[in-house]
Amino acid sequence: VACVKTEIDGRIVTLIDTPGFDDTNMTDGEVLCLISKWLNDTYQHGMLLTGIILLQPVDGIRAYGSEVRRTRLFRQICGQDAFGNVVIGTTMWSKLKDRNDGLKRVEQRKKSGDFWANLVTKGARLEEHQDTTESAHRIIRMLMDKTKKPLQLQEELAKAGGRVSGTSAAKQLYEDINMVSSEKQEK
Repeated sequence: VACVKTEIDGRIVTLIDTPGFDDTNMTDGEVLCLISKWLNDTYQHGMLLTGIILLQPVDGIRAYGSEVRRTRLFRQICGQDAFGNVVIGTTMWSKLKDRNDGLKRVEQRKKSGDFWANLVTKGARLEEHQDTTESAHRIIRMLMDKTKKPLQLQEELAKAGGRVSGTSAAKQLYEDINMVSSEKQEK
């Protein structure tokens, strides 16, 4: 987890960057533990996030099943009460041969319960990220004045004494691992 401070519109903003799920160097379980430790430590010190930016590529390179699993896990980390503090930043627009392909993918995910539908209906916003500083600042500005809220994972970790295993996110990850394992056995 890396923290970077930057100034936007005369205000100091702290950006926290975490490894993503499907990381090539860490398992999803390791990523969840890393994120959980940071969220638990900051929560214990009374620090809450103003917003969360979920970056999602639109170029179609990522596999459907792993994207569904990442999205389910993300929802369990945030919890519905924090969805209004989420911006889904769509990326990789410049890699598309036809912009309409990306627009169709975004619309499909926006309407699908497997992807972003319940995030969007509970207040998450969709925004294109064009891989520029201006685009990144526009997305950050969408969150700067939000009311800070605890994430579901933070509250669950506090109740569980910092143990990840009893959280909804860990249960979701375990369920997804079992599902993938069962699918592989069937094949």
